[in-house]
Amino acid sequence: MISRNTIQSLVLFLITLGTYQTAALAQQPLSWRPADSSEAGSAQLRTEVSSARRVRIVLANGPRTLTGAEMDPSLLARWIESVRVGLALGTQRSFQFENTLALQPAVKGADSAGFAITLADSIGDEQRVFATVPETATFAASLEHAIERLSASSGQDLATAAGLHADSTEYRCERVRDSVFVQVKPQDWPIAKWPGQPSDRHPPRGPEDVSPKVPVVAATVILADGSMDSTYFDVAGTKDASYKRRALDLLSSVKWSPALIAGCPVVSKASFTVVRIGIRRSP
Repeated sequence: MISRNTIQSLVLFLITLGTYQTAALAQQPLSWRPADSSEAGSAQLRTEVSSARRVRIVLANGPRTLTGAEMDPSLLARWIESVRVGLALGTQRSFQFENTLALQPAVKGADSAGFAITLADSIGDEQRVFATVPETATFAASLEHAIERLSASSGQDLATAAGLHADSTEYRCERVRDSVFVQVKPQDWPIAKWPGQPSDRHPPRGPEDVSPKVPVVAATVILADGSMDSTYFDVAGTKDASYKRRALDLLSSVKWSPALIAGCPVVSKASFTVVRIGIRRSP
């Protein structure tokens, strides 16, 4: 029979071993791999991903290089797609992700409009570079590609020098989504599917400030993951603030299905139209 002292010694050994292994894992340095890159003038914006599935941007502009703070890929992906929608719609406003990355409308010279891309590191140092609108769009797409390839990569790929390996479906869908943003005008974006709703989920009744038979259109943008980008919500045909609020509540409560092109979900339009003498849903 094993003695009590022997059992206590074994338990102590296992605890010590577990503590040592945990400390060893914690001390292992993160392995960062380049995933994608783009250029803004003479500067390079390189996106890197880590073995811990984090994302960072390295901005190299001449002799100056700044490594941005680590970012959560899922939150960043949602923000980047919203940026791409805004650029496609021609929106001239600022976009900021936490305290790490910002895009601000800027002008360089007499005829060159674009964005100032500002990157901050973990201690608050910043570096800024001017990018034209096409360069900004390319940067956003490049960052989105890196995040998608990160999600498609195994832990072994991220931890070794083998680099990232995205399957053919991921690359194909990247090209499809890029084509929609670059080649298709927003008014021609495909239509998101409104799934069947219970009878109490009808669109709100038409506002009182609109004459009969005059349509009121509530529209928004559905991202490729099926979420609504409320930043670009719009109601045409009425100034009734309470109606706009009810319309936004309805659009945001629906579980939309983004349109598919070649089997790939893409940015889509979503809307409904109301007239005072009835309801007509437009695709």
